[in-house]
Amino acid sequence: IDKAIKSGSDTEFRGWIFLLGGRAYPLKLEFSRGNVGVRKDPKEKLIKEKTTMALEWKAPRRAAEVIPERNLIPESTPTSFALSIALPPDEQAYRDLLVGPGEIVSRLLGLRDLKELGPAVFIDAARYAAQRASTASSESRLLYEVFYAYLLPQFEGIDDERAAELYERVAEIFDKDELVEARRTIEQVLGVELPA
Repeated sequence: IDKAIKSGSDTEFRGWIFLLGGRAYPLKLEFSRGNVGVRKDPKEKLIKEKTTMALEWKAPRRAAEVIPERNLIPESTPTSFALSIALPPDEQAYRDLLVGPGEIVSRLLGLRDLKELGPAVFIDAARYAAQRASTASSESRLLYEVFYAYLLPQFEGIDDERAAELYERVAEIFDKDELVEARRTIEQVLGVELPA
């Protein structure tokens, strides 16, 4: 948003970008308050109005809220991995990318049938899985955490029917405890109602 020069009577300015959970994004916020208005007499004082600014985000189907300080990192973050690969790559191309300690994430590749998910999401998820594997209570728990943090946000905007298909797919992967959590989070995060 660049509103360095005010024009008209607008008092609120918004801009939109889509963010992927679990990633850092560079952000630069500058604010200045200049004198506004026109004076007929240069000796006349300008009335200064109260000015406020807020940096907000909005989760799917939720109200906008100020971004909590804990989610802001004041220093620079490492460069994200960018993969140069023609999309959509086939299943084997994804499996080849997920070789190693995070390979368990390949069990979630079937979700690509419901929505095209790029390789970067799976690579990031595999990195997380590799780091968390030794401390997770079970494979099902680890897969649920990966699903919740990396994949579920990608399904924003799907309807109840597609959400039910998503739930059926993860039902084949998760144990009972994680499946109960998956049902709750799918309904809450996506704002849908799954059949009983």
